[in-house]
Amino acid sequence: MMTSSLSDSWKNIEKIQPILLDNLIRIVNINSHSSNIPGVESVVTVLQELFREHAPHLAPERIPLEKYREILANGQMEQKVLADSHFFRDTRNIPQARKLLFMIHLDTVFLPDSPFQRAVQEETILKGPGAADAKGGVMVILAVLSSLRHSPLFDKYSIDVFLNTDEEIGSPGSNGIIQTMAKNYNYAFVFEPSLPDGSFISERKGNGNFYLKIAGKSAHAGREFHNGISAIHAASEFVFEANQYLNQTDGITFNTGKIDGGGPVNIVPDLAIVRYNLRVENPESMQKTISFLQNQIGRLEKKYGVRTESGGDFSSPPKVWTPDMEYLFEKLKLACESLDMPYIVRSSGGVSDGNKLQAAGLSNIDTLGVMGNYIHSPDEFMLVDSLSSRPRLVLEILRIMAEKK
Repeated sequence: MMTSSLSDSWKNIEKIQPILLDNLIRIVNINSHSSNIPGVESVVTVLQELFREHAPHLAPERIPLEKYREILANGQMEQKVLADSHFFRDTRNIPQARKLLFMIHLDTVFLPDSPFQRAVQEETILKGPGAADAKGGVMVILAVLSSLRHSPLFDKYSIDVFLNTDEEIGSPGSNGIIQTMAKNYNYAFVFEPSLPDGSFISERKGNGNFYLKIAGKSAHAGREFHNGISAIHAASEFVFEANQYLNQTDGITFNTGKIDGGGPVNIVPDLAIVRYNLRVENPESMQKTISFLQNQIGRLEKKYGVRTESGGDFSSPPKVWTPDMEYLFEKLKLACESLDMPYIVRSSGGVSDGNKLQAAGLSNIDTLGVMGNYIHSPDEFMLVDSLSSRPRLVLEILRIMAEKK
């Protein structure tokens, strides 16, 4: 069922869809791993052209991100530089307009030396690094903004766009910016991909990346083994105990991604660095997890005589259901019914910047990007038709929000 008030907008979507697909392929073919600053800047250059053409009422601004610290394999800390994020501000002065934030990230998880670097179109799907997560989401934003200009809804909303460049590493540089921005809007739409069946994510687990640095004492493994203190033995016990306890607790996952340390096998290792990821369902389980790990670390120090240093935090708190979310998902359901689209809502162990916005008080729907699957893998793909269907859905949500406050 086509909504008559949006008919011109829908025509515009169909008109620009091939242009957006061509440009999506163009930016998918540019590596934009979080650490690849020149690659990210090249993506931005393409997008600035598209925003000038399709959303000329938005003024571009650069937002430098703070450096973040990363622990190296030798235990030293290094300052890491991030590419600037980009903000597009609605320059119109519409006092009664509802203020919305559209947001998605430009970085991907694929390193510049990854073999997965190019877009390949196969009938109804587009494969490629970031095709779904989340460069396709940028194109949905452009389609919505361009089509709004052909709609009576144009003066009902003031919409700014934030494109950050560090989401795939937890948004360490943009987290503070997100929290500040959240105070300025009524709602946010985040354009992460949905699943191929069009499912939307409501609640999400909290997520954090952490490290534990363990300093022991080196010694000859044959002549003076008992004078040494093995940092790796202590690290192994930490990982084993955490896995045994946390991964048997409902709603909590503990994943060890990497352990650095050691060297020649005839030397007792005096350094180990455990890097791990935690996911929790709610604030209560988050506190439970933190308390357990603090106790485990203290126990290791006493048992082995090691010295420890811990770092990291829950950069994405749990995203839990709120009355404002209920309002948004009610409008989403009505929009799906109006367009004869399936309305399927799930919770997820994955996280997005929607977690951070929600924690800062800004309710949001965070899976309004293209439909796709197998993100973070060489099989990542998006459904090409969703470059049309998802903008139509967003426009219908806006129409319903304008009519039913």
